[in-house]
Amino acid sequence: NPDQGNPGKLSGDYSIKQVMRSLQSSLFPGVGQTTKFKTLAEIGINTNPKTGELAMDEAKVKGALADNYDAVAQLFIRSKSCDGIGERIAAQLKGFRDPTSGLVKGRLRGLDSVIANQDKDITRRERALEDRESSIKRRFNALESQMAGLKQQGDFLNAKFGGGGQ
Repeated sequence: NPDQGNPGKLSGDYSIKQVMRSLQSSLFPGVGQTTKFKTLAEIGINTNPKTGELAMDEAKVKGALADNYDAVAQLFIRSKSCDGIGERIAAQLKGFRDPTSGLVKGRLRGLDSVIANQDKDITRRERALEDRESSIKRRFNALESQMAGLKQQGDFLNAKFGGGGQ
């Protein structure tokens, strides 16, 4: 994997980690699950705890499906005794998108706040830059006036004492 050394820009983001943990927890058995297969690992599907990637043992999955198709299906769908993986993941995703308290809305509010603070900082720095520019222009104009005055005095003195009366 070429990106193994570079985890990516969002790898340290708390929200992304929270989403991954929540979705990974949805893959574990539901309360009250009474079917033959209780975990994905029992049918040949495992997750990497660090990356969340799924890996499938095709032979084991085919064996589980051949042995008891309904029990495999019960892992994924809602039954009388519990919610399946699909139902739990759907509930997690719905919670993330909740318009008032969902993780996505909260993260957007947080990012909006960061952007607003950065905009205020930019405005403050632009004002400071304009003030500095005005100060430099005033000093330059004052220096230019002094230089013009000195040149006039030099011309006057040159004319009076130096070479104007030859």
